[in-house]
Amino acid sequence: MADWQHIKDLQIEAFRGLRRVELYDCEQVNLIVGGNNSGKTSILEALGVFASPFDLTEWATIARLREVRSPVISSESSLTAVDAMRWLFPAGEELPLALSGRGGWIARNLDAYCTMFRGIPPEPRYRDDRRNKIPSDIEEIGWHVEVGIDLWEHPKQSSLFDHDDNSYRYAVDLWPSTGFVQRGKNNPKLRTVMLGPYSHRNQPLQMRAISNSITEGDKWQIVELLRGIDENILNLEIITSPPYDRPTVVVRHRDAGLLPISVLGDGFRRALSIALALSAARNGLLLIDEVETAFHISVLDKVFRWMIDLSQELNVQVFATTHSLEAIQAITSVELSRKLPVAAFHIDRPLSDDANVKRYGSEMLRRVVRDRGFDIR
Repeated sequence: MADWQHIKDLQIEAFRGLRRVELYDCEQVNLIVGGNNSGKTSILEALGVFASPFDLTEWATIARLREVRSPVISSESSLTAVDAMRWLFPAGEELPLALSGRGGWIARNLDAYCTMFRGIPPEPRYRDDRRNKIPSDIEEIGWHVEVGIDLWEHPKQSSLFDHDDNSYRYAVDLWPSTGFVQRGKNNPKLRTVMLGPYSHRNQPLQMRAISNSITEGDKWQIVELLRGIDENILNLEIITSPPYDRPTVVVRHRDAGLLPISVLGDGFRRALSIALALSAARNGLLLIDEVETAFHISVLDKVFRWMIDLSQELNVQVFATTHSLEAIQAITSVELSRKLPVAAFHIDRPLSDDANVKRYGSEMLRRVVRDRGFDIR
């Protein structure tokens, strides 16, 4: 089995509104296509949860990424971390969140229950004066989460797990007024990065990612990745001196000198976001929602060739949603002379039935999309 097959198969028994969805024979780069409300983003979230079965804080982070699917965000309308995570569970049914998988990753089965109860929340370990004060002797609704995990026997990864058995259970109480901080031993998780459609417009997030790449000595690799898009890029820097009145991410360009990334257009910022995410997801998963966002159709084939090559170089398995026919056509155009590690999964979810999933390998994609003009969306 190739190194990149962190997730070879994934079965989603119940997650949000999804029931009995299976992705099988996953490749290095996997496109998830389907109509509106077919569950494409939920599949990415399920992958993220399955990659971090011991970390409820990561579950909450994944759940809240839906809050930034729009470039205009209202903090008043956004869900709390607790409420966002609660909606990962099947709604309106007495079903556990249930996932299972096979591949290089150590997790085999994951099931989790979320039960409502009433009680008095505990005092927070650290007082936060910014929180709305709720008297500590007043009952409120909380959520009791129980998680069960079964592991594959992987000799290389068993030393990462702090439990002697291959099965493990834990429970956490979640309170809207105090939130939660999960404490305990450091259990394994598969390195995972998830990008929303508009994450490239979040400059503080990109600045933090660039700072991390500088700290870890990976910045020049990011620059090399970006040269795959524009060979005239010389460097990527954070400038604090005039005329910039605050820290600003700039590109040093061979022809134009220093340019703030904000003036380079959405396409470049999206490419930078993907390059940073690929580097951060080394030896793990990259989950991209609406991969075609911000790219003009004329550059999609170049972008996908670049992304496939980088994922192979960095041992990153990519799962990306799209509803763009041009994106599907572009990925089938990448170097027709070689076999690509690419698969597409079409999700067809009738309103009152389980989802139907059809897998297209790279050769079948080329035949039905390029040669026959078939629209697999």
